[in-house]
Amino acid sequence: MEKSFCPNEASGQRCAPGAKLLSEASPFIRADDDAGLKRYLRNFWSVGNLSDLLHGDDALVGWIAAYCLGVLGGPVAVMPLARALHHEDPAVVSAAEDGLWRVWFDEVGVAVRRRLQDAADCMEQSRYAAAIVVLDDIIARHPAFAEAYNQRSIARFLSDDCVGAIADGNHTVSLNRCHFGAYASMGHAHAQLGNYHEALGCYRESLRIHPRMEGVRQSIRKLQSLCDRRSPVA
Repeated sequence: MEKSFCPNEASGQRCAPGAKLLSEASPFIRADDDAGLKRYLRNFWSVGNLSDLLHGDDALVGWIAAYCLGVLGGPVAVMPLARALHHEDPAVVSAAEDGLWRVWFDEVGVAVRRRLQDAADCMEQSRYAAAIVVLDDIIARHPAFAEAYNQRSIARFLSDDCVGAIADGNHTVSLNRCHFGAYASMGHAHAQLGNYHEALGCYRESLRIHPRMEGVRQSIRKLQSLCDRRSPVA
């Protein structure tokens, strides 16, 4: 996952905590030193302190707070980052989304994250069966790891197993109710099966969590048009 874009630093007064975070965390980010940044954050910042900086008027402070929450990680970072998906500034939203993916992929450690990347690489090469084998093994070892189910849902959808994809998507959101990606993937699978009303429900839930998913909005418009041709949607 690539880092989201950062807004330009604007002149003007900042709140003291925001100025402190900007001054002290920025050098780590410029140096691409996430390990050093994580050590710094653990020593001087809490999730609550960072969360307080997410929703102010200063987009740069909001961006860096979201980035830092993703680096700090852990389940307690999920809800603040999910709320930041509704921020009015797109840079903060982008950083919050990146932070969530980071938290979700890192949930059970670096070694398993690497294995998830192996599965993703297989999918990039259209080796969907090989990806599923890797993900099956991860799930067997970590049955409560939501992101492994989400990645297997994607692999199953790409291999034309829409029923399996929906089952894995449902398992993902049972473990992680904020997973907008899983809802979107289930929407695609339902749409592929012709279950348009179910697809619309999944897409709308995805947008409820992450309102800036323009691709999902486009999918809703297309399906709504198809449903309207068949019968009015209640």
